[in-house]
Amino acid sequence: MVRVAERRARIALVTPWPPERSGIADYARRLCVALSDLAEVIVVTGEPIDRYAPAPDGVRLVCAKDRSLDGLLKGCDALVYFFGNSHFHLHAHSLLARFPGAAVFHEVQLTGLYLRICERFAPDRAMPALLDLIRETYGDELPAGAIGEELPEWERLFELGVFMTREIRRRACVSFVHSQAARGLLERDSGGVDAPPAAVLPFGMPEVPLRSATRGEVRGAPLVVSLGNVNAIKSTDRLIAAFGRVAARRPHARLVFAGPVSESDERHWLSYSQEHARGACVEFTGYLEPADYAAIVGQADLAVQLRAVSTGEASAAIADCLAAGIPTIVSAVGWAAELPSDAVVQVAPSAEPSLIAERIDELLDDSAQRAELSAAAVRHASDNSFASVAAAYLAVLGLAGVGSPSGRYESTGRPSLLPTPPGSGTAAAPPSKATRRPRGR
Repeated sequence: MVRVAERRARIALVTPWPPERSGIADYARRLCVALSDLAEVIVVTGEPIDRYAPAPDGVRLVCAKDRSLDGLLKGCDALVYFFGNSHFHLHAHSLLARFPGAAVFHEVQLTGLYLRICERFAPDRAMPALLDLIRETYGDELPAGAIGEELPEWERLFELGVFMTREIRRRACVSFVHSQAARGLLERDSGGVDAPPAAVLPFGMPEVPLRSATRGEVRGAPLVVSLGNVNAIKSTDRLIAAFGRVAARRPHARLVFAGPVSESDERHWLSYSQEHARGACVEFTGYLEPADYAAIVGQADLAVQLRAVSTGEASAAIADCLAAGIPTIVSAVGWAAELPSDAVVQVAPSAEPSLIAERIDELLDDSAQRAELSAAAVRHASDNSFASVAAAYLAVLGLAGVGSPSGRYESTGRPSLLPTPPGSGTAAAPPSKATRRPRGR
C-alpha cells in the first residue's frame, strides 16, 4: 500500500510588503517566514510583485490585480487580511468585499485608510466624501455639529469614538487584535454590527540574538533612543523636555530619535529642542536602512517609547527593544500597558517631563535594575517569538495539525474562512454606509 502524503494547509495573507515603509509590511514578512514552516503561504500585494522585496522560501507573492488570483484564493484554506490606517491597505479593503476572511486590526483608527478609499471613488471631493461617510456611519451617536467641514484631529476623533472599523467588521468572518485594550476599542466602535467578539492574538517579537547581552552598567556617554515614527502622538515634546533635564547632569548623553520624520516635523522638533533642551544632544535620523537601525538598537543604553493615547496598535519598536534586551520606559497605555511589569518601566501617558527624567536617571544609574529589566525583556520576547505566533494563527484559524483543506471557523457561527466565488466585476464597491446604527435609537 502506498501512503499519499497529505498537503499542508494553505494560507493567503493580504498585506503590505517591504520595501513599503510600513511597520505592518515588516511585521508581515517576519510572520510569513515563521508561517512558511507550518503551511503554504501566499502573500497578496497591492502592486505588481516586481516592486517588492523577494519572498522568503516557502512564500509566494501575487499581485491583487493578477488574473490568476481568484483561482489561487479559491484553493486556500484561510484568508487573512491585515488592516492599518494607510493607503497600503487599499487592496485588502477591495478584496475583502469579494473574498471573506479574517481581519487583523493592527490598529483600530482607520479614518486615514477611508480617506484614501474616498480618493479613489471621489477624487475631486475626497474629504467631503469622508465627512459624509462618517456622518452616515455614526448618525445620532455624534453630538450635533461634531463633524464640520474639516476632519477633526485624532484626539477629537478618539473622544467621539470615530474609528471607522464597522464595514470591515461586518464583512470579515472574524476579527483579531493584539491586546485587550484594542479589543475594547473595537467593541466600542461596534455600533450594533452583527459580528462575533474580536479575539486577541499575541504580537510577534523578533528573534533574540544568540549572544544577546544583558544591559547592565552604562559605559561611556549614555545613548538614549526612541525608535519608530516621530510625531506628536508619541509625546515627543515631553521626552525632549525630560532629556533636557537629564543632559544638564550628563552633558555627554545623546538622545536619538531613530525613525521616519517629515522635514517640517524635524525642523519643528529641533527648534523645540533648542528651547526646551538647550545644549543637549538631540538627533533625528529619519528613516534608517535595516543595518543602520540594527546598529542603533545594538548600541542603545536605554529606550524611551512614549505615547499619549493608544488606538489599538502594538509597537514593533518596543518589541525590537525587548528582543535586544534594552531597558525600556513605556507609556502605560494600550498594548504597552499589558506588558509584564518586570520587562518594562511604565509611566502614565500624562507623565510630566520631570518624572520621565527621574526614571531615565534612575535606569542609567542602577545597573542591577537594568540587568533585571534586560533579562525579563529577553524572556518575554522569546516567549512571543514569531514561531509561537505563527502556531497561534494556525490554531485560531482551525488549521493546527491539518493536512487537508479545512479552514472553517465553525465556533463563531460566521461564514467559512474559505474564499467564496467572487461577484461580478473586479472593482471593489465604494465604502458601505450600511454599518451605521439606525437613527433615533
